[in-house]
Amino acid sequence: MDKLGIEEPAGWISIVGTEDSNRWALRDLQRSNRWASLRSEQLLSLQRELDAAETAMEEAKRAAAEDTSTSKDTLEALRATAAEDLGRCERELHEKSERCRKLELELHQATLQLDGPGAYLLASDVDVFEAPARSSRKVGRLPAGEEVYVLEVVHRKAEKRIRGRVALDGAYGWISLLDTSEGYRWAHRQLGATNEWIGQLLERNTPDVASETTELRARCAALEAQTVMINPCFAVLLWFRRCPFKALVSSARPLCTTLGMA
Repeated sequence: MDKLGIEEPAGWISIVGTEDSNRWALRDLQRSNRWASLRSEQLLSLQRELDAAETAMEEAKRAAAEDTSTSKDTLEALRATAAEDLGRCERELHEKSERCRKLELELHQATLQLDGPGAYLLASDVDVFEAPARSSRKVGRLPAGEEVYVLEVVHRKAEKRIRGRVALDGAYGWISLLDTSEGYRWAHRQLGATNEWIGQLLERNTPDVASETTELRARCAALEAQTVMINPCFAVLLWFRRCPFKALVSSARPLCTTLGMA
């Protein structure tokens, strides 16, 4: 069973049962994209605040160095004020750095979760390999601008790649979708085309399921009919096995009359 961590409230929920394919939650790709975009904007905003805090700290240091010509009392007061400002800036800098680090991790995880089976538009030329590993045999190359259908997605942590399995001239191959270390994308998922593709797959498979269900019901009905025919015969066989020979002879004619065999 696949599990997913959630943010509010913090915990884990079930997404899909791997044995019976029962699904408790569906991913909303549009909201995921908006969430990732919001996290990215927050990260940029914190980065700007971080730069401003660093600038303020440098200005405080320069101000403390330039005030050496003032009187001793004034100098001590300025130093105390500068030290207080410097300490506050350092604390803010540490807090903002920690928030930036957490947001970067969240953004990285969100980026990894945006990829899944569906329609992709190639942003650049990409090599096609025989297996998920980049060291496997190269079997082809796809040009930029081509739309491909990714059937399976894997995260190759050692290679820092998100890889997808695509159909290629009647065979299958693997391409790179995302460089997880630098954030470079070779292919972008197309939401509209993906939804249309999934709808076509469902329409294609539904008649097969209905046909199999009808066939199973017909077989069950036939088995029930056979059971109805077998049960009276089975009862007669049990009666013959249990009765003595004389009772069997004396009761054969009434039994045959009862069964409609006379």
